[in-house]
This record gives sequence, structure tokens and C-alpha cells, in this order.
Amino acid sequence: MLKQILVVWILLAVGVTGYSQQTKISREDELSLIKYEDSLGMLAYMIVNDSLEYNRFAAVRAFIPKFVKALKYKNSFQYPFKQLQTYISILYPPDSTFRIITWQVHGDGDFQNYGAIQMNEEELKLFPLLDRSETYEDVEDRVLTPKEWFGAIYYRLMPLKTRKKTRYLLFGFDNYNPMIKRKLLDVLSFEDGKPVFGAPVFEYEDGSVKYRMLMTYYAGASTTLNYDVERKKIIYDHLIKHTDKSGQNLQVSDGSYEGFEIKKGKLIHIDKVFHLKVDEPPRPYPVLNGESGPDILGRPKGKKH
Repeated sequence: MLKQILVVWILLAVGVTGYSQQTKISREDELSLIKYEDSLGMLAYMIVNDSLEYNRFAAVRAFIPKFVKALKYKNSFQYPFKQLQTYISILYPPDSTFRIITWQVHGDGDFQNYGAIQMNEEELKLFPLLDRSETYEDVEDRVLTPKEWFGAIYYRLMPLKTRKKTRYLLFGFDNYNPMIKRKLLDVLSFEDGKPVFGAPVFEYEDGSVKYRMLMTYYAGASTTLNYDVERKKIIYDHLIKHTDKSGQNLQVSDGSYEGFEIKKGKLIHIDKVFHLKVDEPPRPYPVLNGESGPDILGRPKGKKH
């Protein structure tokens, strides 16, 4: 079933690239997209909420080609698909040069990630993202293409600028399986017009350099990974090993926090952000931990990007 859906993404990617001067979406096309959004919204609801795995993946198989057809309308980038944003993540950088669309489907004991990057063009230029996260053991040391994507549903996007180029930090979450969850801090850049994930910008005290940062932790633990605007730092939970009653070793937070300071396009690791342990790091609202927020992105009621 999964392979069939991946093939659909690949086939639909063929022939959907083009370059034109940006103009506004026409009223006629906007009305057509409103109709598409209504049916896409029902499918997105099924993807997230249907009780049967078969129905959830059937909804994915129907959602992808219908969504691509909608995106083929001229200037579809200008259409926000607000109805879908309860069930899928749609993020834009400040310059609106692209948008990245991600979502998850609950399978048989695990979760599968899906995504695409749409460029801000009059004619559709789309890069499907194919989740290959299960094939990597050294993911923090790799540059990945869209066909090698380490899947996650993204909840924050922010620029990482230098004088020569702009990269983008992607904060992501992966439900993974009933026992283990993951959070990811990845880097997106564009080389020759094509997206690339990962960059050697994570610098640690021992001199090592990584291409992304991955947190793997016990599903019942509450963790954070986000940018603190006031402190101008990325803050995340420090994890330690914990042995449960069955003897299984799991990663949980110990109440202290690590972080990164952004300097000249690099992320400089900070071993301890606070000198005292705190129960909660400063953040605008809980992100993807299930303690509050009504939707799959962990946003409180009425909260949008």
C-alpha cells in the first residue's frame, strides 16, 4: 500500500514544473479551488480521524492526485487551503518563495509521513517528499534529496541567513510508533533550484559538526524543541536514559535544557541553557505533545501560523 502511494507521488511530479512571472489567481480559478478544497478537506479529515487503517490510506490515495490537480491551477500558490490546515501543515518562509506541506498517516503500529514543496510560480513547480527515514542510521551526517527525505510534520520554519545564501530551519515532529516519538531540526536549502535537506551548520563543543539534529524519546514524555524569541536561542530538552518496568531503555527529559545559538549561519551548541532546572521552557504554546491543542499540529483553539 505504501509503495503504491509513493509511486503516485513520483508520477504526479512528472510534468508539473514551469517558470512564469507571478500574477494573482483569477476569480474563476479561485472558485474552482474552493470546490476542490471542500472535497480535499473531507479526505484530510479521514486521513487523520478514520478508525480503520485501510480507510486512512485509501483517503491518502485519493487525496494526493486531487491535491495535485488543484495545485495545477495557475497561481495556486496564492490559495492558502485554510480548511486543510487543521489536518496538514502548510508553512511559508518570510519571503514566500515556496511553501512546504507535510502530514502524517497512522498505519499498523506506526506513522507514515508525506510532504511536498511548492515553489512560488505561476505554473506548478512541485517537489514530492518521499519518507525514507527508516533506511538511515547516520541521519545526522547526511545530505538528503526530496526522494531521500527524513519524514516529519513541520511546525516551524525560520530563515538561517548568511551573506552568501539563505537556508531555512525546519522544526519537525514524527509520531513514529506507540513507544517512541521523534523531533527533528533540519536544514532546507535550494541548490540549482532544487531542494536539499541537511547542512554542516550544527557545531558542538567537541569540535564535531552535524547536518541536522534528531531527538528520539519515550512517547509518554513531554519534550520541547523550539526557538525562543526573547532569548534568541533554540531550546530543547536534555534527554537521559530511563529503564522502564520491562527493562527497556528509553529516553526521557531530566528537566534541564540544551540549545543552539545562531551565529553567522551556524548553530553553536549550548550544553546548558538554564543553570537551574525548570519545569517548562518559555514558549508561546505547547507544541506537538498532546497536552493541549485540538489539532494534529498541537495548536490551541483558534491558533494559526
